[in-house]
Amino acid sequence: MTSIEWVVAVADAMSQEAGSGAVGSATGKSKAKPESWNPVVGCAQVSPGCRNCYAQRLAGTRLKNTARYQGLTTDSKRGPVWTGGVRCHEDLLQKPLGWKKPRAVFVCDMGDLFHEQVPDDFLDRVFAVMALRPDHIFMVLTKRAERMRGYVSSGRATPVGMEALEMVLDAHHRDSRSTVGAGVMLTGDIAHLKVWPLPNVW
Repeated sequence: MTSIEWVVAVADAMSQEAGSGAVGSATGKSKAKPESWNPVVGCAQVSPGCRNCYAQRLAGTRLKNTARYQGLTTDSKRGPVWTGGVRCHEDLLQKPLGWKKPRAVFVCDMGDLFHEQVPDDFLDRVFAVMALRPDHIFMVLTKRAERMRGYVSSGRATPVGMEALEMVLDAHHRDSRSTVGAGVMLTGDIAHLKVWPLPNVW
């Protein structure tokens, strides 16, 4: 099963569990493809399975000349491979805040959120966004379980830090292109942010 197939299967299972709930159509007959959210792109191979990574293949072919992915892969006899470079896109952080309807979201399907080059304070803001949209389901895959375990158990995000929340909301409100979605919790409505781990992050 590929990463995409796994995410679709999880989204389907969550739709069935929720009945007419957050993901998919109200009738359950239509299954929406999970949304991709890539505030972090780029990676490095850390296991034999990484040689079959669809993301590095896509980044090194169809997307290789786009600004976000240019230079993140190099050619080899087996095809494109990650260079090890990683980019954190601040301009994509607030994207889920503008979605009006609940969605299943594949987080960083073109990179690894817990790559060692991703700063902790950027992770703080990613988790702040996920906390601010409890109506979305965020699915995170990583090859770096130790980094993930260290981050979520460090106390930095337990609960989600108010400084990160304020930074995300401030940037969101200053961005005239975005519209606050119905699920965004604003000042004074933050009780759900004290729940850890975040129930909408898988």
